[in-house]
Amino acid sequence: MHLCIVVVSASLVVVVSTSGALAQREARPDDDALRAAFEQRYERWQVVRREALEGPGSDLDTAKLFGSEAWQRLTQLGVGAVPLFIKKLPHDHMLGHALHNITGWRYHVTRTGASPAEWLWRVAEFPDIQSTGGPPDAVAIWLRWWGEGPEFAAQSFRDLRARWPETATPGRRLLWATETYLDTIHGQLHTQQRQLTPAGEVYDAIQCLGIAVLPHIVETLREGEADFLPIALELTDGAGGLGDPTRPPEVAAFLEWWEANKQDWLIPWPEEPEEP
Repeated sequence: MHLCIVVVSASLVVVVSTSGALAQREARPDDDALRAAFEQRYERWQVVRREALEGPGSDLDTAKLFGSEAWQRLTQLGVGAVPLFIKKLPHDHMLGHALHNITGWRYHVTRTGASPAEWLWRVAEFPDIQSTGGPPDAVAIWLRWWGEGPEFAAQSFRDLRARWPETATPGRRLLWATETYLDTIHGQLHTQQRQLTPAGEVYDAIQCLGIAVLPHIVETLREGEADFLPIALELTDGAGGLGDPTRPPEVAAFLEWWEANKQDWLIPWPEEPEEP
């Protein structure tokens, strides 16, 4: 399970996103076939959705809803269907979960304020999106991401890469650390929860950009910088087997795989920026 974390002060409450592997993808069909498949699979998922609402009580059975074959087949349409999900999103906010599964993008919401009357929620990636009555509307956040286009990931990656710190040991960067201390009053050892290092914060934030960052990671690989290869492998579900943990990945092998498969991972952004 992947965890995206925003490091903030103790006065902030952080809402994080977690997920497993990105949705498995099918070969991208032509536009008409893709549109027809999307509508057919979406309607099938609506049937499952109605069934998930049936039964005792009114709670939604999310395990049935998002674990169903209909949901898997819908998200398997992959990046080519992202514009179709975006178009329908204002009428069905749950499709934000599909966009999350397909693109891997994860946003973060922070809350400030000492009491409910003072609470203010703000989207870390788009600070002007904020609300006082509860977390901001997820639909608005996704539409803003789509309207920003590829430049959002490009600029975010440039900023994060500029913060990528040098380490004292060549060839090594510490991403996570734990602290074990002795409680001298009770004679007990305690280990604190794993904490991100400054390098880990940057690494995690890059991964949270999702597959939109892949072209930029590829450029760094071509420049001879392999630091972010593990992120590329994670975002591409192992790049067709290159992410085998029993053997070290090779940059050349990944770049060869990327050239053969990149069309299945490039988001079809609108040609002109769209209004959020």
